[in-house]
Amino acid sequence: MESRYINVTPPHRKWYALSVEQTLFGPAVVRRWGRLGAVGRIRAEIYPTREMAAEAYAKQCERRVKRGYYTAPGWPRQPDR
Repeated sequence: MESRYINVTPPHRKWYALSVEQTLFGPAVVRRWGRLGAVGRIRAEIYPTREMAAEAYAKQCERRVKRGYYTAPGWPRQPDR
């Protein structure tokens, strides 16, 4: 699962990416964010089950939309064939 959001309304110009990934310590919601054109920051939150991670992912997606972000053009990407 992966989503990318952007907020280009002045003075924000920010991007935000969310994904659910498997780590050595269990499923995690990985959040990446920063200003457009910058490398940005990263944070991973570990959860006991994949279902709990998916629930946290959904809540973060809703939170981004409420804060003025919208889905980045071209996302979600179509699988390569």
